Amino acid sequence: MEYTFYEMVLLFFTYSFLAWMGETAVATLKEKDFKNRGFVSGPFCFVYGFTGVLMTVFLQDLQTDTIFCFLGV
Repeated sequence: MEYTFYEMVLLFFTYSFLAWMGETAVATLKEKDFKNRGFVSGPFCFVYGFTGVLMTVFLQDLQTDTIFCFLGV
C-alpha cells in the first residue's frame, strides 16, 4: 500500500501525540505531579513519530504475515 505525503504527515503527528499522552500519563502517575514530556512546550514526542512512520514504510511487506509482524522480525 502506498501512502501519500499527507497520510504520512498525519501518521507522524498521530504517533507523536499518542506517545506524548502515554509518556505524560506515566510520568504524571509516577511523580504524582503533572510532567510535560513533550518537545519544548508542545504535546508531541517526535522520536516516536519518526519511528512510527519508518516502521509503517519499511515493514509493509510483513503486513500480510501476522506472525512475523507480531514478532517484528
